Amino acid sequence: MHSVNSTTDILIVTKYGEVNIVVSSTAINNCSIEFRRSSVDGLMSIDFKDGVLMIPQLAIAEMNEPLFRNLIASEQCYNGREHKVTSYALLMDNLIASSKDVVFLCDKEIIHNWLSAEDASQLFSKLYSDTLIDDFCYGGLCAAVNKYYKDGKSG
Repeated sequence: MHSVNSTTDILIVTKYGEVNIVVSSTAINNCSIEFRRSSVDGLMSIDFKDGVLMIPQLAIAEMNEPLFRNLIASEQCYNGREHKVTSYALLMDNLIASSKDVVFLCDKEIIHNWLSAEDASQLFSKLYSDTLIDDFCYGGLCAAVNKYYKDGKSG
């Protein structure tokens, strides 16, 4: 279990061992990881294979924050429920560290943004503060991306 505080470095213990969350999308892209919009149904069906991070498209608008907050609250209130939405918010917050990341993901058609780039970049960081994650759903994905990222930086 990991308590999430957005002001600290995030290290999550999962069945994959300790996993650092991935760095921002623009930083990852600089190490030859390609971003593509996934055509798979299901917003949280994010996949990484052969250096390609496939992310389903997300429309960001004013209604997103209350919707995600309610879904995260629901996950937090019911014992034994997977923390899929909380995990998604945590992953997306790390991929979107700045307005540059929003613009980058919009260019890749992964995000369809109806807010300012700055407001969109702050959306996910507000969502999971002071929550608990029993098992981070993207642990394997982050481990694979981080390995590829580190190998690309050193190679």
